[in-house]
Amino acid sequence: MDRHEEAAEDSMDVFADAGSHDQMSDEAGAMDNLPSCCTVLTCNDPTNFGREQTFYIVGTAHVSTQSCEDVKRVIRLVKPEVVFLELCVERRGILTMTKQEVQAPPGELFNLWRAGKVPLLFVAYSWMLSQVADALGVTPGEEFRVALLEAQQVGAKVVLGDRPVRVTLARTWGALSRWNKIRFIWALLTTGFCVSDDLKAEVEAMKESDVLTQAMKDLAEEFPELMRPLIQERDEYMVFVLRTLASRASRVVAVVGAGHLSGMREKWNADIDFEEISRMPAMPQKSSSWTWRRVALISISGVALTAFVTMRWRR
Repeated sequence: MDRHEEAAEDSMDVFADAGSHDQMSDEAGAMDNLPSCCTVLTCNDPTNFGREQTFYIVGTAHVSTQSCEDVKRVIRLVKPEVVFLELCVERRGILTMTKQEVQAPPGELFNLWRAGKVPLLFVAYSWMLSQVADALGVTPGEEFRVALLEAQQVGAKVVLGDRPVRVTLARTWGALSRWNKIRFIWALLTTGFCVSDDLKAEVEAMKESDVLTQAMKDLAEEFPELMRPLIQERDEYMVFVLRTLASRASRVVAVVGAGHLSGMREKWNADIDFEEISRMPAMPQKSSSWTWRRVALISISGVALTAFVTMRWRR
């Protein structure tokens, strides 16, 4: 194992298994019954004479009830030794949060930012996520909580293998110019007020490219510099972590946003510079902190005005 693989091992958050591990009784039958959102990839274990290990990657719409059923079905069919989730250590709390805790009021999120506990971009993204999920009547991250429960039922270990959110947000923020930072925060915050009445049907129709990742890709069309840190680097990061699991398990189920599937398939056999995509960018000078407080106040004030006008218009 090289130093990059050791770093990937160190970055994982691993839950102990729940007991004895169940065996998959009929692999061929299981393969025939997998949902269409499940992609099957293989990787050779270099520590075990190149033995082929199988990875079942389930692409989900993060705010879809059908995705929860798909996750449950795949884990019960495959009975994996490891279940990989598109979460990181910093986001593991979502596995035990209630709907009320996940959908925190914007005032609470803003206070967390003012206290220095979360990045400004986290506030904007959380607000967008909560508004979309509320419109659909589901709790964000429900498919991950289902995966955790199902993993416990089959005695599988659970690995949180996404890049730490603070690294992703810092690299995303650092990729933007000052003016685009203002535009980007505004775009994220106003997304929640533009949820269409038909979005519930649209999410299920868009299941092959989950709505949240698709929203990020849509933003990246307007801000091209975001595509690399927000989507592509995370595709590479998760692929690298998954490949390190080849020495741990012969069957792995991974639960990720469907929008990541094509990028992960593309990078599955590629060389990945894990050290580079794990690196935190240089921090901005402290003198600029007040500038971004003013940016936040202006953006949030604008969103409040938009919300007021929208609600009046809907009456």
